[in-house]
Amino acid sequence: MGLMVIAPLLYGVFYPQPYLGQILRHLPIAVVDLDETELSRQLVMALDADAGVQVAVRTTTIAQAQEALFERRVAQIVAEDDPVLEVIDHDAVVPDAADRSLGPVAVADELAAAADAFAARLEPLAAKQWERAGTREGERRTVLDVARRGVHEGSHHLLDIGRVLRAVRSQAK
Repeated sequence: MGLMVIAPLLYGVFYPQPYLGQILRHLPIAVVDLDETELSRQLVMALDADAGVQVAVRTTTIAQAQEALFERRVAQIVAEDDPVLEVIDHDAVVPDAADRSLGPVAVADELAAAADAFAARLEPLAAKQWERAGTREGERRTVLDVARRGVHEGSHHLLDIGRVLRAVRSQAK
């Protein structure tokens, strides 16, 4: 009888020991706060207080979050020798038309501001820094590759704005 009580307790204590070092801590995340309410700010603060995650980027638009992501990736490649770059599925991260509630003009303004900020980060890079690279899923990615991807993502937002404007115009007719 005693073995039936003690064995599960011992198992519960000793079984997870080898895995404790594999627990992720301070995993950097980006938070896009589209609400900007007191409740959403409290939620972000609660997330940041958790040991498992660290709110590395707080933005109010998808465009700002993407700009921060590409800036961070460029900074990592420039600062580290052959870093391993995190894999990010942009389609999964960015919900379809999440910024449509802002309206096409506001989204276009946000895209312009994000593009200006990204360009300002890239402008002072020396020619050799553009050639620096990291590895993502076994492929080498240079700073130039990351910059091109940033511009490519921005062009997707512009296409979304065009679709929204065409839909609004067709409904107005």
